[in-house]
Order: sequence, then structure tokens, then C-alpha cells
Amino acid sequence: MVLVRILPRSYILFIVVLMGTAACQSALSSATTPTVEPTSTVERTPESTPKNSTTSDWEQVDVKGVRLGIQIPDGWEAQETDDGVLIAEHFGTIESNSAGMMIYLFVHSLDGFQLPASTHANIAWAALEQISKQREYIGDALVSAPAGFDWNGQDAAYYLLNDGDGNLSMLIAVALSAPQRLVVCRFISPASQADKIRAMLPDVLGTLSINGITMDMDALHELPDPLQFPQAESTPER
Repeated sequence: MVLVRILPRSYILFIVVLMGTAACQSALSSATTPTVEPTSTVERTPESTPKNSTTSDWEQVDVKGVRLGIQIPDGWEAQETDDGVLIAEHFGTIESNSAGMMIYLFVHSLDGFQLPASTHANIAWAALEQISKQREYIGDALVSAPAGFDWNGQDAAYYLLNDGDGNLSMLIAVALSAPQRLVVCRFISPASQADKIRAMLPDVLGTLSINGITMDMDALHELPDPLQFPQAESTPER
């Protein structure tokens, strides 16, 4: 898996490639985005487009045995990645000094996680719980305690993240049993626009299709509003 790290003080440089296992792991938590080929385009499949989508806005990718489809917000851009699709308000450049909000939808293997044997356990929560406690995944970022929920009868969970450098994120994961995968959607936003994450959840993820099944947005309405992102303790002035 090849991903790209957003340089902490250069949020706009998300197209710069950083290869290696550490970068791959940090995609689940710290400020990372995937490898993007500037000239690549996501496969469009009009015949798979749901009734509430338009052909021009519908994107579909097949990754690690999982077929993902999602409707791109009006006016946003999408790029295919090694593990899914990166959706951006606009792809920033050094000259524009802005990348705005981004959504990274990708597939991650469950290999290497200690998964509970109980059929009543939430697999997605168990995976995020392990990630949130390991610095090799989260680096110096602040991560909220993972919270599990049921999404279309599937194990799902989320946590909130503050990278300490002006960016806030929400990561939502759905566990699949066959094949054993995590479908992950990470919303990344400058702190000044973080309220847009909660507002966009039902509209964006309500169009998410996994292996041909469109996920129900009702469960997303039950998530906390507003989102309480972890905050660093302020140091008293001397």
C-alpha cells in the first residue's frame, strides 16, 4: 500500500509521494492521503449509477476485492488512488496555497489486527481501538475514543482526530467479513471549516455503495452533532 503524507505545515502538498509501511499505516489516523496520479481518472460506470445520482458525479473503483461507489459532491474533484478514491473540494497547489476539505475513501486489510472471536463484538470498533492506542499509527495526533455503531447491519465505528497542526478529521470504518476488509472513509478539513464534516456525512456517505449495496444514511443522522474534536490543553501564559 502506498500513501502520501500531508506535510504538517504545508497542507497543500498532499500530492507529494511518501512511500513506505509507516506512511501506509498512518492513513488510518494521522494526516495522510494516498498516492495520486495527476493524470489518472476513476473508472465511471453509468450502468451502476444509483437513481439519486447523476452519471457525471458517480465514481466507482474496485480495490482488494471490494467494489466501492460514491457520488461526488457538486463542484468537487476526484482522483483514483492505489486503495480507493480521493475527493477534494479542489486540488490545491503551492501557488494557490489551499486544498480545502478532502474525503479519502479506501480499503484496508484486517490482517494483523487482533479480532474478537465473539460474533456479537464490533469488528470495526476493535480495529480502531487498537489503532488509536498505537503511536506508529497515530503519531502525535490526538484521537478520541472510538465509538461503534450499526450501519446497514454491518459493524461500523468512528473516531475524531486533531493532528495538532490546524487540521481536524473524522474517520469512519465499516468491517466486511468476506473478504475481511475495512472500508474506511476519512473526512479531512482545516479546523476553520470542520463543522462542514458533520453537515456532509449523510449527503456523502448516504450515497456510498459497497459491493453493490447502497448504505443507508439513517444511521449517520444518529451520530453526535456537533462533533467534539479532541483539543490540546492550552499552556498557561507566564
